[in-house]
Amino acid sequence: MHRLAPALRWLALVVMFGCLNACSCGNVPCQHLHDAEASLKNKAGDCQLTFTDFDEKRCEDKSGMCTNGDYLQIDESADCLNKMMTCIRANQTIWLAQVQGCRPSVSAECAPAVE
Repeated sequence: MHRLAPALRWLALVVMFGCLNACSCGNVPCQHLHDAEASLKNKAGDCQLTFTDFDEKRCEDKSGMCTNGDYLQIDESADCLNKMMTCIRANQTIWLAQVQGCRPSVSAECAPAVE
């Protein structure tokens, strides 16, 4: 029975994680990306940029076909955006290219969630 205990603990964690994912408490990768994109407004610095708000609700609604790999890509995109420095007008083109480089590379089925 002693050898079975770690396996049961692992199973309990898997079940608990599944229940948390099934709750209606929001989609963590979508929320993460929403928060990261919202922070870009503050990082725009003295650059003259216009932002379109990321639609977290649409992301949640359209993410049903996303795979675990897609969710990982969405999280990595958010991490990339969070690491962005403040934009300086003289480097605005470079800064915008870096933002574009942070876009998640997701499957075609998941793309509508992050468009």
